[in-house]
Amino acid sequence: MNNFFKKYTLPEEGHNQWWRYLVGVIVCVIAFIVLSVLFSLFMLDFSSGTSKFKEDIHPVLLFVFSMSPHVCSVLVISIFVKLFHKRTCLSLITTSNHISWNKVFKAFWVFGLLLCFASLGNYLIAPESISYSFNAGKFFPFLLVILIITPLQTTFEELFFRGYFLQWMGKLKSVTVLSIINGLIFMAPHLGNPEMQYSPVILASTYFLMGFFLALITLKSNGLEYALGVHAVNNLFCGIVLNVEESVLQTESLFVNSEPIPIYDLVSMCAVCILFYFFVIKSNSSEFNSSSLSQDVE
Repeated sequence: MNNFFKKYTLPEEGHNQWWRYLVGVIVCVIAFIVLSVLFSLFMLDFSSGTSKFKEDIHPVLLFVFSMSPHVCSVLVISIFVKLFHKRTCLSLITTSNHISWNKVFKAFWVFGLLLCFASLGNYLIAPESISYSFNAGKFFPFLLVILIITPLQTTFEELFFRGYFLQWMGKLKSVTVLSIINGLIFMAPHLGNPEMQYSPVILASTYFLMGFFLALITLKSNGLEYALGVHAVNNLFCGIVLNVEESVLQTESLFVNSEPIPIYDLVSMCAVCILFYFFVIKSNSSEFNSSSLSQDVE
């Protein structure tokens, strides 16, 4: 079993019939909805009969409660895969017996650096739209919470959207088709985000691009590590460095973009994804191919 190349999208151990994945998607979605409702009870003020957010709730607590369903859902999907698929959550990340943290951190720093250049370009095009908003009293309480919760939030999304869905559809041979389907699936739940008001079509395309790209690098690298690093740094960058006023992630970032340029965001994200692909995925493709070939020969 260990003497030939294992394909990430076709896990060998456990029970992997298509209907089990269907049940898993339903369970995870229902669990997420239930958790969202439960945590919203801590944030809403029902005394006025309007069901609005409590005015006296601390922004950090509001962020924690908003992200808690994602954090708890990491446990939900891990337990479900263990009990219902009879395999470990690790199998949603890699075919190896350990996570390649080098890949995770490499993706984190390379993609993060590219985001910095993209944001610099945004500033050069429209400097009046980006303002410095650092407030130590508000920033540092947020910082620790964001650094802990955001990677857990993005990990759940990767385990669910890339890990679970890609392995469910793993018998489809086309990388392009799998990536397109995954991009559409990833885009759908983000259509209700408040930032969509800036330009629904372009921002929907940006979310599709991100889902497509994360699926592509997962399939090309035969594992979830690169996607974990990319998604984590993307959300951390938005939460800590440069956020938009109407973002779904309400945080105290260093800079705020009051007038986003959706078309620039889409084009710059395309450029960032392409550069990352050639710097990281393409440059390592020969190593990956030779590794898989040697294992096949054995």
